[in-house]
Amino acid sequence: MLRVPGSLSSKCKAAGVEAEVKILQKWDGFRPDYRLLIGSFYAYLVGEHEKERSRYQDAVAAAATKNYSPGVDYVPLAGLTNYCKHQLMIFANGLEI
Repeated sequence: MLRVPGSLSSKCKAAGVEAEVKILQKWDGFRPDYRLLIGSFYAYLVGEHEKERSRYQDAVAAAATKNYSPGVDYVPLAGLTNYCKHQLMIFANGLEI
């Protein structure tokens, strides 16, 4: 945010504090690297991604121990041929053909 020196700050004016914007320090011309500002946020995002990946891997491992495929919840078998039913059961149990 940029404030113009000599202008009035409305929040300070409403609070009863001196409202005039003053220069406290002149800019030295040095522009720091922007990645210093976003580094901790990026680390947070990476951590959240790792947590989500870990939760997914835990769910897949739990599903494998129950002999259950998380992709197939319920398939109505009425009207399917025996071959289709057999293939669905192989897929649901995670067996290779």
